[in-house]
Order: sequence, then C-alpha cells, then structure tokens
Amino acid sequence: MRSSSSGLMAIVLAASLFGAGCILIPEVKDRIVELAVSGSTSATFHASGPETDPLNEVQVVSIGEGTDLDVKKLLEDAGIDASDVVDVKVTSVEYAITAADPLAGRTVQGNLSVQGPSGPEQPLIAGFTIGVGAVTPYRGAALKSAGVGVINQALASMLSQLKAGGTPTESVTFRVTGANTPNNDPNVQIAFGYAVKLTLSMVGTVKVSVPN
Repeated sequence: MRSSSSGLMAIVLAASLFGAGCILIPEVKDRIVELAVSGSTSATFHASGPETDPLNEVQVVSIGEGTDLDVKKLLEDAGIDASDVVDVKVTSVEYAITAADPLAGRTVQGNLSVQGPSGPEQPLIAGFTIGVGAVTPYRGAALKSAGVGVINQALASMLSQLKAGGTPTESVTFRVTGANTPNNDPNVQIAFGYAVKLTLSMVGTVKVSVPN
C-alpha cells in the first residue's frame, strides 16, 4: 500500500506543478540574422623568355555560374536567396610563386593592375618584390582603392543580374608588369609560374528559429 500511495502522490504533484506553470515549453520566434559566405578563384601565369624582356602577362578571371567562383551556388549552399544579399565585395587579393625559376636568386619587381568589362585599367597592387627562385605560399598585399573599385563594380553588376533572375558571368582582367633581376643577359631564359588569388565575401539575411 505504501508504494501505491507514493505513486499517487507523485502523479498529483506533477499535475499540480503543470497546472501552476512550472513545466515550461520555450517559445520559439523567427529572427532575421546576417550570414557571411566567401569564395575564391585564381589566375595562373607562366613567365618565359629572355631575362632582359620586361614582364607583361595577362590573365582573365571569370566569376559566376559554372566558373571556379560560382556565386549562385555559394549562396544556395548557404541557404541565402540572392534577393536577400546586402553586400558583396572583394576581401583580398594574394599572389604566390607556383613554379620556381631555375635561377634560385632571381627576383621580380612588379605591379598588378585590373580591368573590368568596361572602363580603363586600374592599379591594384603597386611595387611588389618577390623571389621567384622557390615556390611560395600565398601572401597578401595592400590594395589600391581604384583597382578594388573595378572588381567591386563587376561584383555588384553580377549581383544585380542574379537578383533579376539571370545567370550572369562577369570577368576581370589581371595584368602583371615588371622586371626581373638579374636582367642583363639575353641568352638566359626565365621560366617560372605564379598565381593571383581573388577572394570575395557576400553578406545576406536568413530567417532562423530561436528560443525567445
């Protein structure tokens, strides 16, 4: 009988607590939060020829559906609708030596410029120096606002078309100019590879359910 009495009391106590509001079920509300996603793509260059020749290498980077930097897919994977993107911009441009020159002590002094689908070429990285006799990791550099503006304008144009339901692809053209050191023997050939990596960031709003 003692056991039955204890069980009955437990049931009565639980019922009274529930009635008094002691068992709480959290209220859930939808909130709008900002979510940032990023993506990168790179342009690969190969320099060759007499060491006395100046550098003048050009590569085109495409951004958009079906490219290495598929903005539409990045947004879909993050659960962000294109119409909810509030900001898109370039966050960094880095460069690296991907294939070493035969001469271990060779260096390059150069500049990196960029040109969009329209408008003039603009400086992006000015006066960099890098040894090309060994493979290097990517390294960052101070960016010129004029070049950043070219890239951001292309990104903004792509986003506008994406919001309108299109599948746009925008292109920017990178140009590397400069000189090798040493550079006094036309019979000596340079042969090295390098890459420029572009990283962008997009911020969009998403709806999430959280306890109130």
